This record gives sequence, C-alpha cells and structure tokens, in this order.
Amino acid sequence: MKVLIVDDEEHVREGIEFSITWEKFGVKERLLADNGVEALDLIRLHHPAVVFCDMKMPVMNGIELLEKIREEKFNTQVIVISGYSDFEFTRAAIKANGIDYILKPIRRKELEEAMQRAVDAWNKLEDGKQAEARLGAIARKADALLEEEKLVMLAKGDRSSINVVKKMFGRIGLPESSLNIVMILPKNRLDIVSNRFMMDDQLFFFAINNIVLDAMGKDRPYYLCRLDEYQWMLVTAVQGKDLAFYLNRVRRAWKDTLGLEVLAGECKQLYALENISEGVGEARKELLNSNVFSGRPEAPDDAGAEEAGMKNYLLLLKNAIETGNKHLVSEIVSSYADSLCAAGVLPLKELQLCSMEANLMLGRLIAKQKETLPILYLPLWISDLNEWKKMLVQQLWILMESMSKQPSPVMEELKKSATICMRILRKRFR
Repeated sequence: MKVLIVDDEEHVREGIEFSITWEKFGVKERLLADNGVEALDLIRLHHPAVVFCDMKMPVMNGIELLEKIREEKFNTQVIVISGYSDFEFTRAAIKANGIDYILKPIRRKELEEAMQRAVDAWNKLEDGKQAEARLGAIARKADALLEEEKLVMLAKGDRSSINVVKKMFGRIGLPESSLNIVMILPKNRLDIVSNRFMMDDQLFFFAINNIVLDAMGKDRPYYLCRLDEYQWMLVTAVQGKDLAFYLNRVRRAWKDTLGLEVLAGECKQLYALENISEGVGEARKELLNSNVFSGRPEAPDDAGAEEAGMKNYLLLLKNAIETGNKHLVSEIVSSYADSLCAAGVLPLKELQLCSMEANLMLGRLIAKQKETLPILYLPLWISDLNEWKKMLVQQLWILMESMSKQPSPVMEELKKSATICMRILRKRFR
C-alpha cells in the first residue's frame, strides 16, 4: 500500500510522515509532493491508497487537485489537512470522497484515526473491485462459451442462432460472406493436455487460441471454436495463397510451442455465414482422405483397405475379454496397430471404419450383460493412431473390470486358443 503526502510546507510533510506508525497499516511506500501538479503526476503513476492533502498550495491548490481526483475516478481516499476552516475546502473534500478534514495544528491521534478510516474504506472498495472483476471475468467467459455454442449450432445446420453469430462476427471484424472454413483435428491433444496442462482442457484451448492470434495477427480476424473435443473449426476471410501461408504458420507455431500436431481440411470454395454447415461438410471430406501418418490429403482411395479391417481381430479380442486377460487384450490391439503402421499409409476414413467396428463390438458385449454397464465408445474423429490404441485398450479394460467374470474351464480353453492365434499373428507381421 502507498500513501501520498501533499503540502507546500516541508515541516508539515515531515510532521505527518513521522506521526503515524505506517507499518501497522501495511504502508510500504510514502510519496511526497509540495504542490497539486506534482501530486497529480504521482497519483497517476503510483495510485496511492491514501492522500494527505493541504488546501493552500502553489501551482495547483488542494481544491483543484481534489476535483481532478474525482474526475479521473481514482480509488484514492483523501484526508484533507488545512489551517483554514473554510466551508469551500470542506465541500471540495466531500466531492472527492474525502474521509476526514483535519485542521492544523495536527494531532497524532487524529491522524492515526483518520488513517484507519481511510484504510478501511480503501480495502472495502478494493475488495468490491476485485469481486466485480471476478464476476466480470466469469460473465465474459460465460458469454464467450455461449457465443461458441451458437456458432457450433450454426455449423451443425441449426440457423436459429444466426443473429447472435452475426453480431459476434461484426464485433470481431469477420464478414457475413466469402468465408473460408477449415476443419482441424488435433492429433496428440490428450498427451499435451495431460503432460503440460494438468488435464485443464480450457487452459489448453486458451493457449491454442493465443498462438493463433500471434500467428495470424490482429489485422486478419478469425474465429476458432470446438465442435467437440476432437474437431476444431477455423473461420476466416483470408483466402487463396494467404490462407495456406497463415495456416502453415499456425501449424508450425503449435508444433514449435506445444508440440501439437494436427490434420487440417480446407474448403475449395467460400461460404456465406448461413451456409457454414456446408463448408464444414466439405472440409470434413478433405480430412477423411488425409493420411493419418503424414497429414497429406492425397492418400489413395484403396490405401490401407486390406489392413484396416478389424474383423480378423474381433474374435481374438472377444476371447481375451471373456477370459479377463488384460495383457492379451493389449497385445492384440498393439499387434493390430502395428499392422496398420506397416502399410505406411492410413486414410483417416479407414481409421474411422476401425473405430466403428470397435464400437460395434463394445456395444454388443455390453448388451449381453445382465447388469447395466458404462457406455463405452471410441470418438470417430481421433486422428492419432497411438491415441486410438491407448483409448481402445482403456475402454476394453473398463469393460472387463465391469464384467468381472470368474475364470472357468471354458474360459481357459478360449485363452489357449487366443494365445495360439496371437503367435500366428506375430509371425505374420514380422
């Protein structure tokens, strides 16, 4: 806390400075001025909590200083010190929210009592400002989430929110037509959120957005939102070669700063705001042909088709699940993922087919149970094979723990059969 003492008489400034035990009020710095102009400069620079102010001063007197404090709305508590009991001075102190009006000669007790009242008032105002700032931050965050949700609704084809989105675009400088839509899939999001952001997904996306702002620049407005945890949509009016340049710049910045890798699908034409959902569909088609391993969208239509099917592994997984062998389940999934890697090219659409087959298997196994089990599934827009593998193993383990079946002679036979099949598969993919 800082205090400013303003008086044109040095002995008065020193008298006030030495009359108060500043430490008990939490005052760490005392500032001195001998006229109103100098005092106003110090107030603007340091924002003291309390100002002891004389009324009769050269250059700028106390009345003028208090008017400036009131006009500029400083959260400063004023204690007027004067040798004149003029009502004009009292009125000036009241207008400036003065705490006290003390006549010279000054008594120590009066100074400390006035100081205590000033500190109490300042603390109350500061607490109120902090609470107001917190509430304001919460309100702004809620508004931002609501705006994002409205844009997500529009991206899904619900035009009921278009007026809200129009206002939002107008505020950030985006036009209502000639918009480019880019769909972005973060590949290693879970690892980064876990290792660098302590599982705080909101903080992670805040960092992602700041990096985009830095890479795009303030003169190229954009909006980046999450359609879900795996699909991000970037809306911008940047076109042609400029879009390719800035998109590559954003991707490099994400990679260099956070280690984040992404797949991106760009539209080949521009869209009006009300047709954003069509742009999302076109961008998704581009994404589906992207190679999971390289991010290039030129993967052949038949690439990975033979290896991608999970049907040859489903029976092995079912047997391993029913025997309760978690290690075997992990080995089967890892072996399957290795077979996909061996192909060198895996279109995202083929990985989605794998996810669909895995989800179908999970659904059937859950449906066979008499008791209600948790709903388990793989998100379709996972674009990182390692994350896909980890999540599938995790879901299968959760299912196995929920089933909690005891081993039986039949299960032991199934386990032996599964082990033999695994040996054959290992030889095949060596």
